[in-house]
Amino acid sequence: MDREISGLPGVTNEIFREFIERMMRYYVSEAREVIAKTFKDKNRFFTYEISDIGISFQAGVTDDGDCIIHWNSMRESGMKYVADALTFDDMMTTRVPPAVAFLQKRVKIHGPLGDAIRFLAVVPYLQKAYIKARGEIVREYGLGELACNYPVPEDYLERLG
Repeated sequence: MDREISGLPGVTNEIFREFIERMMRYYVSEAREVIAKTFKDKNRFFTYEISDIGISFQAGVTDDGDCIIHWNSMRESGMKYVADALTFDDMMTTRVPPAVAFLQKRVKIHGPLGDAIRFLAVVPYLQKAYIKARGEIVREYGLGELACNYPVPEDYLERLG
């Protein structure tokens, strides 16, 4: 049975997966060149585990900056990020900076530190894409309690560096 995720009213595993699918689609549409440049000749396969709901996915980056998601894949990857659904949502909606979540031990990172630091360069693009996807899903599914009041200013990416 697809149960509601604690701390995210009305969100089930399937809806959370939809957050991820849409986030990645928007992420690639907005940041393909940055993605390709950031991961050129580097580790391009990342595992994400949402520990409390049993969802894991791997994102692979192609030479041209596209991202392909593999759900529940067991392929070895160079980097693995583990967090619960609420922490993931907090990081992606900018409520909690990823570095703070790591220091608070709310997210675990397995793999080379250099790869984790390089990944931080694309986090603002992921956050912007996640917020957009989350807002759409809140409206489509009528998840008023989860209303997404995280407007992304036009100069968001520029201000982040």
